Amino acid sequence: MHTRPRLIAAAAAVAIMLWRGSNSASAKTCTYEPTYPSAIGRHAFMLATATAATVAAPFDTMRAYVRLVPAQVMTVSDVAGYQAEAIRGGLRASGGSAVFVRHLIGSGCGPLPAMDGALDTAGVNGLYVGVPRASDQWIDRRPTFDVFPSPHYPLPQRLRGRGGFLGNARLDSAPTMTASELFTMYRALWVESVSAGDTADIERRLRRWIANNQRVARKRPAGTVATRMLMEVTDRVIASHPIPFGGTFAITVAAGTDSLVLYGRTPRRARLWINHVISDRATGIPVAMSPRSFAIDITTSMSRAGFDASSLEINPCSPVAVVVNALPIVPDADSTWRGEIDPASFLDCAPPGSTLAGFTRQAPTPGLNSGPTSVTFRRHADGRITFDARIAADTSRGIVVHGERVSSELWQ
Repeated sequence: MHTRPRLIAAAAAVAIMLWRGSNSASAKTCTYEPTYPSAIGRHAFMLATATAATVAAPFDTMRAYVRLVPAQVMTVSDVAGYQAEAIRGGLRASGGSAVFVRHLIGSGCGPLPAMDGALDTAGVNGLYVGVPRASDQWIDRRPTFDVFPSPHYPLPQRLRGRGGFLGNARLDSAPTMTASELFTMYRALWVESVSAGDTADIERRLRRWIANNQRVARKRPAGTVATRMLMEVTDRVIASHPIPFGGTFAITVAAGTDSLVLYGRTPRRARLWINHVISDRATGIPVAMSPRSFAIDITTSMSRAGFDASSLEINPCSPVAVVVNALPIVPDADSTWRGEIDPASFLDCAPPGSTLAGFTRQAPTPGLNSGPTSVTFRRHADGRITFDARIAADTSRGIVVHGERVSSELWQ
């Protein structure tokens, strides 16, 4: 089997998040991106058919007024994934019936009880994905599952074609798998969890499935599912390496006699910036990834209060990316670490008409707009944490950035 390497920017990769939080400190909403479920996690995959029967299901919630919700009795013909063997035993005892407790999507992307049960019409069938409840919480001795987000099931029909939730997304010309093909793919690829060291195992799973399913692997959503698996391993790598010297900084941006003071807050973790991807030559499915660089986004605000979740301030400043080539970031013997940054990216907050604002509007100046420059984070002997960066065309036209940590608070 032949493979081919390629470089991609992480931002241009296939959308892999089912939901993601807003980047605004004052927002409690989220940007929702419907997509196929991950093959990694403590959830079960089921080929199921809706029946006309319902039961009352206890709903575990902090909302005291929600005690019971309608839940649908489903006929399950096959199951894979988390606790599959125990679920099969329960299905044998229940005559193949299970209970689906459906959840909707809240404004903050958390689950909300479907007060009407979000029931499917009897006879509707396809692939469903749910989180199994413990056997002592089964309803009427039927295996019981929490299904979220329920409007997307069953697959593939609820995520397929222009009439589905992905109707406004860019769709490739590849056909979509059938429910049976989706189930078989997830059964082969599923793993309960991954760690930072599981890259080789995920690659083996993907290569084995592709080799045995060349025709199906050319269909959607094989590429999306493969990408999500590989990215989840990379995510574990990122999560295992904290950012040194992080916190909230008072930042001075100066150009000549003009200056701007704003605040910046580093995150708890980095994000992928540039990725080296190896794809199967015959199908184009990603089978391996090797991160080339990572970004630490400094979220900025004109005031320190702008980071308060209760603040109603509209933030005009863009996040500023500090790019590093590898994780972990290891401070050298001088208690410093370095990355690359574009100091001009701090100028979104420059007042209109100021010298600093002029830098963003003028034609590129040789030596000034030549690209990223080095930024140094330093822990001083007295405990202070600072960072510094400079782009200089000459002594009067340079941009100098200096940050001084004012607290250890991080961007959530």
